[in-house]
Order: sequence, then C-alpha cells, then structure tokens
Amino acid sequence: MAFKRYDGLYSKSLQEKFDNEMASCPFCGNNPHWLLDLKSGLIKGTVTCMCEKCGAKLYTEGSMSGWNDNLRVVDVGNRNINNLALNGTYHITTLGNISTQLVANESDVFDAPPNVPQSTLSSCTDTSTTDVQSAQTPTNAVPQSGAVKKSSLKPWEWLIGATILVIIIALAVFFGLRGCSTFEDNKMKKLAEDSAYTLISNTLKSPSTARLNECSYMENNDEGQYIVYIDVEAQNSFGAYLRERYFVIVYNLDLETRTFSYNQLFYSIKCSGKDDTYSLNLIKSMNNYNDDTNEDLDNSINEEK
Repeated sequence: MAFKRYDGLYSKSLQEKFDNEMASCPFCGNNPHWLLDLKSGLIKGTVTCMCEKCGAKLYTEGSMSGWNDNLRVVDVGNRNINNLALNGTYHITTLGNISTQLVANESDVFDAPPNVPQSTLSSCTDTSTTDVQSAQTPTNAVPQSGAVKKSSLKPWEWLIGATILVIIIALAVFFGLRGCSTFEDNKMKKLAEDSAYTLISNTLKSPSTARLNECSYMENNDEGQYIVYIDVEAQNSFGAYLRERYFVIVYNLDLETRTFSYNQLFYSIKCSGKDDTYSLNLIKSMNNYNDDTNEDLDNSINEEK
C-alpha cells in the first residue's frame, strides 16, 4: 500500500473528511496525521486510512454516490486503548465520539474513560447514528466548561447545509475518481508504447543504431487492444539508415508485472504515416480488433527502458 496525504485538488475533501470527523485516533488517542491509500475502479473505489502515530488502519469503500461511513478495522496498530476488534466494523460517528471524549477527558489520553463501557465499542454497522451518539454519553456526565453549546439552527437551515455538503462531497469524489482513472489510463498508454517499441526494436537489423522519431498511442478498444504508431530509423545490413513507419497492436497489458500479449503472426504492419487508413484497417482486421482477440503469446518488458 502507498499511504500519503491528499491535500491537493483531487480527493482533498476525502482527506478532510478523516481529518475532521476523526480528529483523534480511536486506537492511540493522539492527534493523528491520517495518511490515505486510494484505489480507483470503474464502479467503486476503496480507501484505507492509517494513523501515522500508531500504524492503525481502517478501510471503507465508495462510489459516485459517496463514501461509506462504516469503517472496517484492518490493523489495530501498536496501541489499542479502546480494544477495537480486528475486522470489526464501526461507524465513523462512533469512532469520532470516542476520540472526542478522550480529548475532553483531562486524564491520560492513553486510558479509555472509566465511565464508558467497553460494550459500546462493539460493531455497530446496524446501529443508527442517534443510538450510537447516546450510547457514548454517560448518563451521569457533567457538562464541562469548554463543552460546545447546542446549535440553535432551525431544521430547514440544517437541511440546506446538509444538502450543500452532500453535493460538495459528491463532486469532490467524482472528480477525484476521474482524476485517478485518468492517471491509470495514461500509465496504460505509456506501457502500450513501450511494449510496441520493444516488439519493433527486435525486428531491426541494428537496434543499437535506432533513432526513434515518434512512438505514440493512437486508440484502444473494449477488449484491451492498444494501437501504437511508431516512426523509427536504423541502419540496415549495409550500414545505411532506413526510415520505417509501423502500426502495432498489443493487448493484455499488466501494469504491475509490465507484461503484454500480441498476435505472433500479425502484430505490426508498415505504413506511410498516421493517416494511412488502409494499413490501419488491415491490421485491425487481422487482429479481430472489433471482435474476439486471436491466440496470444505473453511477453514482458523491463520496468526501465
């Protein structure tokens, strides 16, 4: 996992959600420095947050409609003052309330308040927000001088504020996921270019003399086939430089292992340039570009060119 802060434009609201709603770590009681690991997907995304102080981790999922407020404990870290259960699911409000009481209590922040029963810290996925909040407040609690007074906002003012907040969070998540998706797409296009050039360089008489004029992604289809245009010069058997242009098709790209597949019989075709539609349509036809792919052969390239 790659944990980091998301204080930039994309996913900034998600970073602020954890910073504001869990201002104290429910595991160690410290003021945490939350680090996030975001994973984007076509339908939904996932986020794992980690307290940099104790290493505890919480996991949740999200989609275009917003992020789930139920957090699953995946690591309790090196301290667990509230005895939260590994793989237990807790509502973010529950954890937020626990953290708030620890901070408000003038005793050692590493000891849970004695008047908060441990049973209230159990899994509360099916517990409403109202029930969770009342469960975290001792019946004999005495108001503290620094306690925040109850808001005097009217119901319609709360409704308007909540609606605006939901819209802002939804837009932030949408643009954040779209930004992550665009980043992944660019990495796939770069891998396609590297893969195509690897195939073409293996066909050159003298690859060490090659001068690459252009290697650029053109298009891809729903089957994961990528078309790359290559313009390269290299010495032939007589030492003279020849300039050739190609269309190349690769597919089954894997960013983690940097592997790809190709049609052994017809993975490339010479062309006169990018506007050579005849050659482009021919290589598409030979690779069933608009249908099922042919039998493939896996081939890998190095991470560094």
